[in-house]
Amino acid sequence: MKGFGIKAHEIVMNFVQKTKSYWVDDQDSGPEAYAEQFVDPDPAKALPASELLRRARMIIATELGKDPLLRQVVRQKFKSFARVSVQPTERGLNKIDEHHPYFVCPHFSSH
Repeated sequence: MKGFGIKAHEIVMNFVQKTKSYWVDDQDSGPEAYAEQFVDPDPAKALPASELLRRARMIIATELGKDPLLRQVVRQKFKSFARVSVQPTERGLNKIDEHHPYFVCPHFSSH
């Protein structure tokens, strides 16, 4: 929505640079009141301001999700900090024994 918030690439730059280089352009009125001016004057086509805001959030979320720089940074963070924790199922406990290729000796498991 024009005139409210900041652009997707500005959000990405704030995130990547870990500083606020770009600031939100706030309006004098709140989001709902500001969105009212974008409601279609035709009652047959008009959507409530709350729906317009929901759609605006979906647009910005989609733009953020497609941003290559943000995707790269999130991927790097995920690779650096993600942890995978698993618990074997009952079937796995019975099927995977010391002769199975996936067997890991509990005394030598890596953390």
